[in-house]
Amino acid sequence: FLKKPFEINIEDYFRLPDYTKLMGPDTEIERDFRLLLSALNDESEEDEEVVLAIFVDDLDRCAPKEIVKVVEAINVFFGQDIRNCVFVLGMHRELVAASLELAYGDLVGIVGGQAALQDELPFGRRFLEKIVQFVVRLPEPGEKEINKYLGHITGGGSEVEIGIDHREIIREGVPMEM
Repeated sequence: FLKKPFEINIEDYFRLPDYTKLMGPDTEIERDFRLLLSALNDESEEDEEVVLAIFVDDLDRCAPKEIVKVVEAINVFFGQDIRNCVFVLGMHRELVAASLELAYGDLVGIVGGQAALQDELPFGRRFLEKIVQFVVRLPEPGEKEINKYLGHITGGGSEVEIGIDHREIIREGVPMEM
């Protein structure tokens, strides 16, 4: 077939693309992110490494497609060797998991029926558990905390008298009839 295979110059037969031009914005974002972390560490004390915390709050209030984009972007960062960056997500876990299941519906349909996966969590929850390492659940506010909060936002004392029971609205959300 080939008389001298190791003497062939492959560049004579193929046009090699400039792969740096094909890498896209993710590579640029990663480069800029590393530069930011480097600059922060250069400005810190010599023996102190800076950890950058990125807060994403109310993720569950985004449209499902946007939720998926954010979660996938965060997942890309976990695939990199970026150790001094932490993402803090404020979200309703089940709503975000449902958005992931909706986006990956075809995949969920294929793997959902496999016997090995039937005893596990739903797909969206499994996806999130690969990304979220530490979960902190915020407790429901009690009557004392609600009174204190209402007093703070209204400028009143610890007991606030308002026509509508705002304590219930804070605890349960705004009723649709209002």
